[in-house]
Amino acid sequence: MNPLSSPSRRTVVQGLTSLLMAGCSGGPGGELDGDRAPSDRAASDFRFDGTRPDLDKGQKAPPLPPDLEIWGWDAGGFVGDPIWYGEHDWDGVRMRLLGHLAWLGRDRARVASRSGNLQAARAEIVAATRDLSSAAPRRRGSVASALHRALSHAMKRDIAIFDAINGTPVPVADDAAAVIGGAVVRQDPARLLARLESAPPALDIDEFANFDERHRLRVKQWTAWGTIVDPIGLVPNWGYFNRRAWLRVHRGLVERARAIQAVTSPKATLITLATTAPDEANPIVVDDLVALPTGDSLIDTAAAPGPRAIGRLWMMGDEDTRYVAWVERLASELERLADRDPDATVAAIRAAVAAVSAHTHGSRFYNIKQLRNAGVRILASRGHHTSAALLLADQRPLHNQDWACPNRGGILRALEGRLALAAGDDTTAATLLNEATDRTRAFLGEVAKAERDPSHGLKPPGFGPPPTGATPPPRR
Repeated sequence: MNPLSSPSRRTVVQGLTSLLMAGCSGGPGGELDGDRAPSDRAASDFRFDGTRPDLDKGQKAPPLPPDLEIWGWDAGGFVGDPIWYGEHDWDGVRMRLLGHLAWLGRDRARVASRSGNLQAARAEIVAATRDLSSAAPRRRGSVASALHRALSHAMKRDIAIFDAINGTPVPVADDAAAVIGGAVVRQDPARLLARLESAPPALDIDEFANFDERHRLRVKQWTAWGTIVDPIGLVPNWGYFNRRAWLRVHRGLVERARAIQAVTSPKATLITLATTAPDEANPIVVDDLVALPTGDSLIDTAAAPGPRAIGRLWMMGDEDTRYVAWVERLASELERLADRDPDATVAAIRAAVAAVSAHTHGSRFYNIKQLRNAGVRILASRGHHTSAALLLADQRPLHNQDWACPNRGGILRALEGRLALAAGDDTTAATLLNEATDRTRAFLGEVAKAERDPSHGLKPPGFGPPPTGATPPPRR
């Protein structure tokens, strides 16, 4: 049911809109209409004339201009220029795809494991290993190649876990999730569990000073994901791969390792490993609602490893006091609705999106994306997977800045697959995850073609702001 289609839901939206718009008059540009989100800034006040030394030079938090001419271009497909995707070269783009391929391989393996088909589950990890090989970066010794090594190691370790269930002993490695493989074959349980008594220190997803440090942090995060997340059981996390998610995943690993000690048959071991942990409510944080989202909604929504976005919204961001106050009221309303009324929560997010959409500046795209991301993680983490999928569907059709995100179509399919997986709908999950994998492989193929032939792919009409200056597209 469309949450906006019934009289009761329309009443919720009307009431919420009245609440959010209270006190929204005044501000730059004259009086705001009652159906627009408030802001204490005007897009026309942003300057590109050399008076802003804080414009993007690769640092952590450059202000995102409210308008860029290039945002008016709706590419509609693959663009044959890595700069378009916010990367210096195609290996930078490959870093994103490497993560997608490893993530999807594990989720496909989880679907097969839950059906009891260990051979098929192992085959999915083997396929992911081949995918990673095909996506290997061209430059050795680079940050991208470090990520490739870390993910390849994780996939090989995953294969060893499946082999352990089939009775093949595995070595005890300095790798937390390898404890699962050791526990399966009863390797000194006291010693194994002792290694899991305390979680490894969590990484701060904001711990970077510039563009290059951000990529190095990405490698550290995916390496951690490889060591503490097993490929069979699912501990669904929603939001960011922050300390909360880190500890939850580690706790799930410890619980599985302990539970294995109590079972006596391979079948019981598989059931124990393949059990999906229940969702855990994601906190509603104002800072998350006003932050610039990354280009990859798996990071902002499903706790896939990855650092925060580089940059901040100048208009309607964390320094826009009137917008922040408006978002605080929205957050309070979501706190009231999210647990008990998922339909009204969907309606609340859609009303907020409509209020932001009433503006015309180009960077509102990111406000809208973050609001929808927030709705998905808030609802999914409370077990409202169908309602979360409704909001996720609002991200389509792809448009404008969507085309500047590598593999955006594959990302959305991967999120849909994760929602179905968390909900226990394995048939749908398998279909969606396979489609997401095919899209990712196809995007990787486009990258390879563009690298061989610089004329391949669409060509942007040009980067930059109005004629008074120039800046590359934002790195997200």
